Amino acid sequence: MDPLIGQAAQRIGLSSQELFRLLPSELTLWVDPYEVSYRIGEDGSICVLYEASPAGGSTQNSTNVQMVDSRISCKEELLLGRTS
Repeated sequence: MDPLIGQAAQRIGLSSQELFRLLPSELTLWVDPYEVSYRIGEDGSICVLYEASPAGGSTQNSTNVQMVDSRISCKEELLLGRTS
């Protein structure tokens, strides 16, 4: 586990054991410029948790709609991964 994730869990009152129990066992989380993404398992879809625009940048509406649709399916995937 990344030390920053462990520290964040401790700050909200979760032990390492509780955090491991709550998160899917094959969760991979990474941060790119302007984006936080995750994947569950080696063959799982890459899902975006958070996206920001660069200062002064603009995004297209169709891209935003696709991102929202993707997040819904990724949320379902995360919930399914947690219960299995």
